[in-house]
Amino acid sequence: FDLIAVLDAEAKYTYVAPTVKSVLGFDPEQLVGTHVYDQIHPDEQERVAASLSYIDYEEQIDVAPFRFRNNDGNWQWIESTVTNMLDNPAVEGFVANSQDVTDQITYQKELEVSLKEKETLLAEIDHRVKNNLAIITSMMELQSMESGDHELQRSLRIAQQRIQTIATIHELLYSAESL
Repeated sequence: FDLIAVLDAEAKYTYVAPTVKSVLGFDPEQLVGTHVYDQIHPDEQERVAASLSYIDYEEQIDVAPFRFRNNDGNWQWIESTVTNMLDNPAVEGFVANSQDVTDQITYQKELEVSLKEKETLLAEIDHRVKNNLAIITSMMELQSMESGDHELQRSLRIAQQRIQTIATIHELLYSAESL
């Protein structure tokens, strides 16, 4: 873990490890005495508070990633495991072991955007392939109806069947859950 801090029963910092300087840019003294929620993004304070409310019943809880304001005023994603050590006379608080997961969250969001773009592209390709196969089949059908040559009609029917097979395989591949 990158960050270690101790919080009192009111969620104020009583101790902050020196590693906070390299991770968030704070000197430990800047955070000691402040409320943990002072640095948590307003949109996530309620969720973090709900997670922390379980610490009264559990010895240890995990807090899903949340945004934490660093000393430059920018938001970093932090993930924490909080251990209830209020009854331990040496600690008398909640020990938060946290790490910066900003890079992982950023990478995950980039993957999600990339996946959406690929899904859109795949849908467009699917649409175009189906349309082109339908056009080819229709053109062959028209050619077959206009032709009096039975051998040509037979060849066109065979080609249409093969194109229909291609269309069926394409549809099966497109609708498959995993490829």
